[in-house]
Amino acid sequence: MKLKSAICAALMLAASASASANLVTNGDFSTNTCDGWISTGNPNFNGCNNGFWRNGAVGSQAFLSQVIATVAGQLYHVSFDAQTNSGFTISGLLDGSQFIDTGGTNFAWVHFDIDVVAANNNATLTFSNRNDPNFNYLDNVVVDAVPEPGTLALSALALMGIAGLRRRKNNLSA
Repeated sequence: MKLKSAICAALMLAASASASANLVTNGDFSTNTCDGWISTGNPNFNGCNNGFWRNGAVGSQAFLSQVIATVAGQLYHVSFDAQTNSGFTISGLLDGSQFIDTGGTNFAWVHFDIDVVAANNNATLTFSNRNDPNFNYLDNVVVDAVPEPGTLALSALALMGIAGLRRRKNNLSA
């Protein structure tokens, strides 16, 4: 019974070690402000309210960005929800490398999941938008580090070692 408890505890430890927190501040815009974000470019019809970034920049691009704690060469999972109207584009960039461009299509709320490698430490996450006749929306922005396969393999090896030591101790005491 103690062996099962030890294995369960080790599994929970390994799972918590491989889980990562959202690196984005106020990614759900629940404060109804752009706290944590930097808004640049066209300021017209641009704001964080009703729990999302609402942008209707006319004539030129608007940008919403945030520096996040990344490690150069590490894989990150970026997810967000977006809605576009009137055929204009929302683009996403990590340190200037584009990871999405909605291509000028109209769509209701859609969830996006993208994996991207950070080129630098402390990368800048940027969303850009232009929508002359209407508004585009962004919400639920999450960036998580993807655990490396080596980390998971090391956790599995540690679990096997704990189980082996426990078994050996039981055999010696019998």
